[in-house]
Amino acid sequence: MRILILQDWLRGGGTEKHTVLLANGFAAQGHEVTVLTYRPGGALAGHLTVAHEVLQPFDTRMNFLSPGLVPRVRSLGPDIVLAMGYEANRKLPLLRRKLPGLRLVATLRGGRKLSSGYRRAFAVADAVIANSAWARGRAIEAGADAAKAFVVNNLLGGRPPESDAAQRLSLREAFATDPEDIVLVCLAGFRRGKGQAELVGMLATLLRRSGVRLWLVGDGPQRSRCEKLAEVLGIADKVVFPGRRVDALAVLQSADICVHASRTESQPNALIEAQACGLPVVAWDTAGVGETFINGESGLLVPYGEVRGFAEAVATLVGDASRRESFGTRGRAFALEKFDDAKNLQATLAILGASQ
Repeated sequence: MRILILQDWLRGGGTEKHTVLLANGFAAQGHEVTVLTYRPGGALAGHLTVAHEVLQPFDTRMNFLSPGLVPRVRSLGPDIVLAMGYEANRKLPLLRRKLPGLRLVATLRGGRKLSSGYRRAFAVADAVIANSAWARGRAIEAGADAAKAFVVNNLLGGRPPESDAAQRLSLREAFATDPEDIVLVCLAGFRRGKGQAELVGMLATLLRRSGVRLWLVGDGPQRSRCEKLAEVLGIADKVVFPGRRVDALAVLQSADICVHASRTESQPNALIEAQACGLPVVAWDTAGVGETFINGESGLLVPYGEVRGFAEAVATLVGDASRRESFGTRGRAFALEKFDDAKNLQATLAILGASQ
């Protein structure tokens, strides 16, 4: 089957990661796969093992601009189009009008406000794939047919290797962190809604204790705000900003607790990867976050807005090594089972109508 995956561009986010994982996985199952992006390049473009075509003749830096979309889709002749991401889904109504016989599959993977075009995509799509029950419910509220709306969990992207003691020491040295420190880690782009500034504020008192550090891994427009806040609160020496890292799993394995304060994510990859690396997690109970771990067994889910409760949950794990270990063991088993690549890839193919 010829599968076309539509995406604005291959930046380093979770949706883009899954575009790459799905494309490469579909191809490994014997399907003819093309990824069509609006913009050229992107941090993940080099990870594709399938054909990658681009609409913009040069990078305009405009995610919504898709010149010649309909003629290019027509020339590629796919059996099905899978829209990944906000801008791609907004184009499905246009494709339905211009190419009425083409099978279209919409997706919903986050909590961003839905435009009217995105809502129309749910109405015209032959199927909708959400990555959490929360997101599926949101799609149905926005106009998707419940009978055509499905949940497929995220793909983990491979089984993380066991933790390496030498690697752990090396990264801690690189991040100016003592080998005995308890390290809290957050992996996320520094964009609105991701919550790094909230983490700095909520955890400031805890971080003033000796032996506790916070690694905020990633980059983006909100990073400077967080750096200034850490300085104002007098904890600049306890908050580390390593930037965007290609060795995210190694970074997780070198930490002790994953903290997550995002408000709108449907199924945060960072929480999944952290558990797979054996870390307990602490996160707000928002959107689909509660579906990514087992509250009280692999992490602690805090009612949104309870700032003191969040800090206390983290402090509980900081002070209890045996609980961190038991949560980490349970979380690794849970993540490897629920977010298994082969299982969720096959579930996606079944919805596309391309399962073997």
